[in-house]
Amino acid sequence: MRVLVIGSNRFDYEFTSTQGDVTQQETPLFEAAAQVGYQLTKNGHTILICSRSQDTVDPYILDGAKKASDKSSVELHVSDNSKLYFKELERAEDTDVVPKIHLSPDTQIVHMEAMADADALIIMGGGTRSTRTGVSAYMLGKTVIPIGSFGGAGKAVWLYASSKREEFYRGGLTDAEIDKLAEPWKGEKSAEEVVESLEKVRKTIIKNAIPRFVLAGAIAILLVAMVGWVSFIAYGYNLTSRGVVPLGLVFISVCFAGLIGSALKNLFDIRNGRMLTARDLNLDVALGLGAGFVASVLYLVVQVAVTGRAESIETKDDYVRIALLVSLIAIFAAMYLDTAFANFETVKGSVLSGELGKRQK
Repeated sequence: MRVLVIGSNRFDYEFTSTQGDVTQQETPLFEAAAQVGYQLTKNGHTILICSRSQDTVDPYILDGAKKASDKSSVELHVSDNSKLYFKELERAEDTDVVPKIHLSPDTQIVHMEAMADADALIIMGGGTRSTRTGVSAYMLGKTVIPIGSFGGAGKAVWLYASSKREEFYRGGLTDAEIDKLAEPWKGEKSAEEVVESLEKVRKTIIKNAIPRFVLAGAIAILLVAMVGWVSFIAYGYNLTSRGVVPLGLVFISVCFAGLIGSALKNLFDIRNGRMLTARDLNLDVALGLGAGFVASVLYLVVQVAVTGRAESIETKDDYVRIALLVSLIAIFAAMYLDTAFANFETVKGSVLSGELGKRQK
């Protein structure tokens, strides 16, 4: 699940924190943020943050994530301001943070775009901007968990949610679990409860939002693709006796492998909290077929580059070996190709303008 965490010790509200007076120098808010970051990473979630300012929860969320894993999945969303971009990119090389660049220099717009890109939102402290982001996320159907233990926007959104508990939390939490979100912070136990509440609400939303035919379609595509792939691997070469070109059979078997990859990606997305539609299924079917076709073409290109010609497939063993090798490439391409394109989108502007290369030099 992609989880955006926002908040700070800059409060625009008169709500009293259950932890006592909160100051920038000494506050349990930041310690709690580190514990939440640790628990999110421990449970395998991708964390989105939008700042490195020491009076926001963001750097402390990052600290907790790094303690949980050396390969924590954290995205830092910043504007396209050149100085800030390159500064964050340089830091990212040391911290395994993935910078995500937004075109607007307005921090509020970056917050809103990051929220739209996330599956869920956690609010801890914060001011008016965090409140607007939290309420907007709820209205867009996102999972929102406000922590009211520290006052500020977290408490404001928690109070707003308490007036419509069944609707806001989608029936995923009991009254006792909701009340715990505003109780005095109890360290790691509270962090575990927050992440558990997040996962419960998200699962409830997914269960109610994804039509059964979409899940059934993803499973059906996977089964058909697996049966087709195994059939062409095991028996496809026999069709050469009827005049079918072996290379064409390789293309067909690899396209089935691409479908396996796209179907697996759909099922992983459903498990991780992404709401799929019939349109997503259709696009992923096309992605799988395209990944299989491109993988087969790449095999031919490499063969021509190495040997100078496209050699024919003479035996069944050669056919099976080549089909298995290229199929493996197609499966992984279908599963992760969109992620690769997303990462390219992050830096394409700097790559095309030459700024990224200049900076690295």
